[in-house]
Formats: sequence, C-alpha cells, structure tokens
Amino acid sequence: MNFYNDMGLFKKGLQLDRINNDGDYEPSNCRWVTPLENNSAYKGDLKDDMPGKTFGKWKVLKRVQFKKGHRYYICMCNCGTILIVCGGDLRRGSTTQCIRCKHREHSIKHKDWHKRKRLAQENV
Repeated sequence: MNFYNDMGLFKKGLQLDRINNDGDYEPSNCRWVTPLENNSAYKGDLKDDMPGKTFGKWKVLKRVQFKKGHRYYICMCNCGTILIVCGGDLRRGSTTQCIRCKHREHSIKHKDWHKRKRLAQENV
C-alpha cells in the first residue's frame, strides 16, 4: 500500500508501467498509463529495430501505420515485390517470401508433377 501511496493518485482505467523495463518497481521508475500505452507494442520505437533487417527474402524498408494493435512494415522481396507485412509474421518466420516467389518455387519443385502422376496411373 505504501508503494501505491507513493505513486500518487490512481485513476480508473489506468495501469502501472515501468519507464525502464530493466529497472525496479519504484516510484521514480513507474507511472500510470492506459492499457494501450502499457502494451509493449506501443512503447514508441523501443524495440523497433526492424528497418534494414532481412527475414527470408524480405528486406524491411520502413514501418507504416496499417492496422491498430500490430506493427506493420513495408518490405521488399528479392524479386522486387513490395508489400506491407506484419512484423510478428516476419519475426516468427510465418512469411519468408512473396506469393510470386512461393508459386515460382512450388512450380519448379513440382515440375512435371502432372506428367508423373499420369504416368504412374497408366503403369498401375
């Protein structure tokens, strides 16, 4: 209770936030913020070191405001395709290339697939 008394007036709907996340929970390092501000995705550019990084075939060019609640980036694929990609998908490896490259690689990988299928059916 002493800590909360030291933090000053509490307003409904606010949460306690550390200014420096590596620091302690002490009055000089804490503040009252909204839940949106307290979400780590909204803490300024603290973690936004994405521009210039490469994820698979994607090179991150810059951050853009696309949908609320996620960080989105303009990315360029090695083939030259430019697309807005979710930062979480890049970090998790959920997306590593554009759909054009994916289809191209798929068609190369499965070249003659239909011929091989037909030949297999004929020889059964």
